[in-house]
Amino acid sequence: MGWINKAKRADAQVNAWLEQFLTDGLCSHLTPIPSLSPIQDSSGSFIHPPSASERMSSVSEQTGWEEGPGKCSFFTKRWTPTGKESIAKLIFLHGFMEHISRYDHVFQRYAEAGIEVFAFDQRGFGQTAARTKTQGQTSWPAGLKDADFFIMKEASPECCNSRKVFLMGHSMGGGLAFAYTTRSPPREGLPLITGGLVLSSPLIEQTPGVAAAGALIRLGSFLGAVLPKLTLKVGVASKDISRDPVIQEQYVHDPLCAPVGTYKGVGDMLLGGQQLLSHDYKLYPSTLPLLAVHGTADNVTWHDATQQLVEKTNAADKTFKDFEGFYHEMHNEPGDDKFKEIDFIIQWILSHVSK
Repeated sequence: MGWINKAKRADAQVNAWLEQFLTDGLCSHLTPIPSLSPIQDSSGSFIHPPSASERMSSVSEQTGWEEGPGKCSFFTKRWTPTGKESIAKLIFLHGFMEHISRYDHVFQRYAEAGIEVFAFDQRGFGQTAARTKTQGQTSWPAGLKDADFFIMKEASPECCNSRKVFLMGHSMGGGLAFAYTTRSPPREGLPLITGGLVLSSPLIEQTPGVAAAGALIRLGSFLGAVLPKLTLKVGVASKDISRDPVIQEQYVHDPLCAPVGTYKGVGDMLLGGQQLLSHDYKLYPSTLPLLAVHGTADNVTWHDATQQLVEKTNAADKTFKDFEGFYHEMHNEPGDDKFKEIDFIIQWILSHVSK
């Protein structure tokens, strides 16, 4: 049995080496996060921003669970205006290593403006992953299938009552949202996105200086293809997500922002983003309005790549808006700065409701 134990030790050493190698290269802007205890108040509860129901009686916030593709149980959330009919609907895809409850303050404001918002913790993230201990276990094919499932349901004529439907994604979710519109053949739910596409700091390319070498990305993708559930501990550096130190602290201590990914999931989103800029932009539907917003000081995803994507895309109605000095999560910037980005998107959506 001695040779078996030696083989096991060798396998563990190889896996540890690969994890360190790719953490330093494939995810050079993704830094390991120390194991920290969540921030708690005197009652022992985790500290989070107040919910919509606590802060705004004009907004209804509903949470639930829904079984999706592959019998995966997804945590879902819906923000709707109360006392008046919503005039548009938004379906949202969140970013890497985060979850939808981080957007309460954002979508409360959307709902106040008359926009109903539906979102779900994606496969491998947030409460969806926490329930089944599947943190980081995702891929672009799975993510696209999940998005199609919820779009088919949430954007159906029976569900929307002739309202315009918009699709939005942030960071990883932004790349996935653009990919959704450029598949061949088109995804079944694409015709149901009638209002437009919104990209927030989308992962098209990593910011130069932190981007991994192409060879390392391909190596990670190869490992992911062979071992799709092989995980590595990675995390977005908190100092790069926002200029607000409170947001940085909350992010580091958030138990649902688990610093875990898979070689498959990380490889897909990095190579997939590059493919969007090099080829897939040609398949974007010209009649679907496009808005992309990006901070000029984003040290996670590259502002210039997003601008290039919009310029190359053959959309008849397209807008690129940059925010000078803003970091990756513009909706979480300090003070009133966050509302500059939030309100810009709201006004763009409202301006396209009647088009």
